[in-house]
Amino acid sequence: MIFLRKEYNIVVRDSEAWYIGVDGGGTKTHAILVDHSLNQVDEVYSGPANIATDVEGAYKSICNAIDYLLSKHKYQVKHIGIGVAGYSVIQNRSILKNKLQRKYTNIILNSDCHIACLAAHHNQNGTIIVCGTGVVAYSISNGKTKQIGGWGFPHGDLGGGAYLGLEVARLLCKAIDELIPWHSTLVELYADFFEKDKYKYKMWLIGAKPVDYARIAKFVLLRPIDELSNKILECGANEISMLIIKLKLDTPRLPIKLVGGLAKLYINLLQAKCPWLELSTSSPSFGAALLGPTQVFI
Repeated sequence: MIFLRKEYNIVVRDSEAWYIGVDGGGTKTHAILVDHSLNQVDEVYSGPANIATDVEGAYKSICNAIDYLLSKHKYQVKHIGIGVAGYSVIQNRSILKNKLQRKYTNIILNSDCHIACLAAHHNQNGTIIVCGTGVVAYSISNGKTKQIGGWGFPHGDLGGGAYLGLEVARLLCKAIDELIPWHSTLVELYADFFEKDKYKYKMWLIGAKPVDYARIAKFVLLRPIDELSNKILECGANEISMLIIKLKLDTPRLPIKLVGGLAKLYINLLQAKCPWLELSTSSPSFGAALLGPTQVFI
């Protein structure tokens, strides 16, 4: 069987087919190239891909990642599985899919939650809580899916990177107004991000998007955990615990795994309350590679 890849006009045989999996998240996009046995050959990172807030930006981030892998490796790519944040926004989902299908053949599009769940449970029934820029619970059971949360920032996604960043921003506002004592981490954040310029900070607040809040949260939380960051994490963990309890009540027999960029920061706090909670060791990008025909190989 012969496949034609539109963008590069390369014709090769099915026996040489490989697969691309793309995880388009609120903070970054991660894409991998895998062989027929799902062994990773290469990977690349690009910008955020949340179609709820920026369809065009998501399209560019996804294409940048895919194009890098296609141009570097001359293998026949049988299909490209893509999971994106903001997938529930149906109109934007259609816009993205149409744009991608005009550029590439064999696109399979789904949510970032779906691919993360496929990866975490190796294509078996299970439940996940995604802790990234946003927070959402998602389960797959006998082909049926269910989602809890995913309402979007700031009214939802409680416990996610954007939520934590907003908490940091609130504290910085109070420190600038001398309502609370300055903390060393807040001093460094104010200096490094905003050059100790109150006006610059205010303008940043006016235009800040979830990914921007997630960046300042990352600045604080990836440093050695101290009293400030620990308190912020505890607030986030309390929000996520509510989701875990709900999942355990609704689907008591399904395993629950924590995934996403903040999962490692949260896992110890959450396991203290829920010792049966596990940390996923599989990248959601592998779940994207599992979309469609490759599922038969697992």
